[in-house]
Amino acid sequence: MTTLEALAVALVMLLAPVIAQADPSIAFRKVPAHGKKNGVLKGTVDGVAFGDHRVAVYIEVRGGWWNKPDWDERRTKIKKNGKWAADVTTGGIDELATTYVAYLIPKSCKLPRRAGEGTLPIEIEQVALARAEIARTPPL
Repeated sequence: MTTLEALAVALVMLLAPVIAQADPSIAFRKVPAHGKKNGVLKGTVDGVAFGDHRVAVYIEVRGGWWNKPDWDERRTKIKKNGKWAADVTTGGIDELATTYVAYLIPKSCKLPRRAGEGTLPIEIEQVALARAEIARTPPL
C-alpha cells in the first residue's frame, strides 16, 4: 500500500462516523383509522440522542388544532429504540381528526397550548428538527 493509499484509508475511517450519522427524522409507523376511538399514533425517530428529544403531536379536528396526548403533557417520550406512541383520542371528537402532525423537538422546548386554534404554533416550526404530517379522509 502506498503512502497516498494509506492516507486515503485513514481519512475514510476518520470521516465514516460523520458520514454515517443520519439527519434528524421522524416518521409514522401506525396511524389509527378515521373514526376509531382509543387510537394510538405510533412512529419512529432517527438521527438524534433519543433521551434529549421529544415528539410533539397535534391533531386537526374540524379546522382546529389540539395538543396530544393532552394539554398537561404536550410532549411524548422517545424509547431507547427510537419508537414513540401518543394517544390521539383523549377527548371530544378526536377520532374525527383529519390531520396528524408530529414534530421532533429538543426535550427542553416549551410548547404552546393548542385548544382549537386555526393554526399550528409558529414557534414549533422554528425549533423542530423534523416534521411528519398525514391527512386522513373519512370513509365513504
